[in-house]
Amino acid sequence: MKVRKSDGGLEEFDIEKIKLVLERISDECHESMNSSDIRIISNSVQNTAEKDYGEVITHGDLRKVVRDALVRNGFGDIAEAYMRGRSASA
Repeated sequence: MKVRKSDGGLEEFDIEKIKLVLERISDECHESMNSSDIRIISNSVQNTAEKDYGEVITHGDLRKVVRDALVRNGFGDIAEAYMRGRSASA
């Protein structure tokens, strides 16, 4: 799977980037996410992205998938901070 970046370029989807962003944003929000939380959410993101978007997902759609996975798993505050752009490298 590939991610279409804002500038139109393509790069490989990297689950490790999602995990890193989740760790950073939870630290910035002072809301703890353990390794199990991060694994569950990142796996959910990957599964949803592959199922719903196929071979290419846009950066914006990927951000929405991450937000939705956070909300579904009880991390609404982290989802809000993520969408405001803090640590928004995924």
